[in-house]
Formats: sequence, structure tokens, C-alpha cells
Amino acid sequence: MMEETALPVAAETAAAAPSESTFYQIDFCVDNVGKHFQNPSKKRVSWRFARSTSGATTPYHVVFTWSKRTGKQHIEMNGSEVYESRQKGSSIVSHQWTTNAGTMALHLIASRASPKNIPNLRKYELMVNGIPFSSLPFRNGTSPSPQVTSIVAILYPDGYNATLFKDDAIVPLPSTVDRYQEMESLHNQVTAS
Repeated sequence: MMEETALPVAAETAAAAPSESTFYQIDFCVDNVGKHFQNPSKKRVSWRFARSTSGATTPYHVVFTWSKRTGKQHIEMNGSEVYESRQKGSSIVSHQWTTNAGTMALHLIASRASPKNIPNLRKYELMVNGIPFSSLPFRNGTSPSPQVTSIVAILYPDGYNATLFKDDAIVPLPSTVDRYQEMESLHNQVTAS
């Protein structure tokens, strides 16, 4: 299993300088994969994105599977298990983790139900360094449709607050964490305790 201590990065980092990382969305897909196709009992959600750093591009693939019937939740990244749990009756899933020695923070947020009065609501969202996947630009540089409403807007009406989780304690991050030295210092403090 991957490390579960999350170090989300402020939104300003996503609009990085050319020498820093830039993230692009490639694909998002929701499939019904349960045995009961008339009343789908299991969803598989897939996010494909890439990180471009100094001319090199690294692809990532996150897959989330959620069974309504058993409550089983499973997250994989690039074929490796990140998280598995069984929470029958749970209507919200929220899981954070870091990769690449703490340089990329991910937060998967999912909701089984959604308000009927919100059209084009995306019930499954992956936060990549504090930025919703649905807001990441496409590889060709075009912006995603502004008509999509992310579940993040419902669950965090005052804006997404990147936090650091360590042993069930929540430590708010500074509002600007765009300098890597500050990120490394904070990460080192938390992992040393």
C-alpha cells in the first residue's frame, strides 16, 4: 500500500512556471461493472492524467471501484493498491495519499447520491495537488467545460481546503505552499513526529 500521509499543494502550484510540473487530464470514465446491470451495484471510475516536468511527461492512472451492495471501496494507482476498505451504507468516500516522495498529493472524493437540482454534477472527483481533475486542462491546452459542477463545490462550499492528515489529526496547511522548500520542511516535520 502507498503512504497515506497527504500533503496537498496550494492551487497556485498547478499554474506552475515552465520549469515546474504541469498536470493535464487525459481521460475520465465511469462504468457500471456489477453483476446486476439493470440496477448497477458496482461502479468503476477511472482518471487518466499526465504530469509534464522539464519536457518529460509521466502518465498516471487512478481507478476507484465502489460496490453499493457490499460497501467495498478500492483505489489503485498505476496498478498498485493505494486503499481498500469496506464501509457498508457509506454515501461519501474521501481518501488522501501522496506519491513521488511527497511531491504529488491526491485526494479522491466520491458521493453515491447527488442533488437532483444540479445538472452535470460530477459525483466522483480526484484532487491533484489541490486542483480538481475536472478543472485540469487537456493535453492540447484547451480548458474543460465550465458546465460541469464538481462534488467538491457541494462538499466544500467555502472552497477546497488542502489539509495534512497525520494519525487522524488534521493540520491546516499555510495558504501558499508554492515553494518546494516550505513543502519539504512541513513534510519533514510531520513525518518526524
